[in-house]
Amino acid sequence: MSTNITDEENICFEDTSFPLKKENVMDYFKLSDFYDRKSINQQCEDKKLNFLTERVKFEGIEYSLENDFKDNELYIIGKYYREKEGRTLLGYYYVFKGKIMKAPNLYSILSSNIQSVSLNFLNIFNYINEYQEDENNET
Repeated sequence: MSTNITDEENICFEDTSFPLKKENVMDYFKLSDFYDRKSINQQCEDKKLNFLTERVKFEGIEYSLENDFKDNELYIIGKYYREKEGRTLLGYYYVFKGKIMKAPNLYSILSSNIQSVSLNFLNIFNYINEYQEDENNET
């Protein structure tokens, strides 16, 4: 059974019927909405080319398995833009216990942390303000 959960902040893909293991994690990733059907990976597959040797001849999006963990519950897939000069990292995806999720980017992490710190400061200032009002009312 395949499940797609989407909202503004989060997309998750899971297919509980897929027998996921390291040898087929890229095939599993292809089933998700994260996978670009026009990627170099797909072009090489469609043309029956060896992806590892032929990808340098293409320009566009490519995906690669980044980790070689012995634990088969976590895989990291990198998304790159390949040009003749090399490739640029666009993002990472986690495959954890069969669920595929996009890793947050640095902006999202910093933004979340700044919001959290701001909220904590606001709570502190509100507490101090209430404490001062209580002190003033007692005198």
